[in-house]
Amino acid sequence: MGKPNFLGVGGVKCGSTWLSECLRDHPQIFLSSPKELSYFGGKFEDRPIEWYLSHFKDSSGFKAVGEFSPGYLMNPGTPERIRDRLGIIKTIVILRNPVSQFVSHFKMWVKNGRFARTDQLDMAVLDRVATERLSLLTHGKCHDNLKKYFRIFGEENVFVLINEESRNCLL
Repeated sequence: MGKPNFLGVGGVKCGSTWLSECLRDHPQIFLSSPKELSYFGGKFEDRPIEWYLSHFKDSSGFKAVGEFSPGYLMNPGTPERIRDRLGIIKTIVILRNPVSQFVSHFKMWVKNGRFARTDQLDMAVLDRVATERLSLLTHGKCHDNLKKYFRIFGEENVFVLINEESRNCLL
């Protein structure tokens, strides 16, 4: 059974779906389906490693094998769990300007009905977000967790992309 040799992590609403779809088109890259397995510190961490690895059973012959789960960056214990189960692997981290990340996340919540479409980003709404959904404001704070990836996997195994810069190079 195959296993990943890289993982994509990053903040919520930073562009991991866009990046994973770009990579999925490459003939030498295998990505899990679904994109977000959320195994290391996520909703499926209680399942056996065989469940996780089963998502890579068709990956033989590919040069790069991986998955993207943005939540892996925000959970402080995730880098250790990854290392303990997969060893030292490559990590792609995609980040975004925290203000753009907040606005994108807010727009998603409006689309999903958590805020009314008539809500504008004014102080009243920001106060409501800070009261009800503090995590929306703190998703952009990932410095400490990012340092753990560098420390555990080594600088040579952690590649950081900034969403705005990555998209600009494709234009």
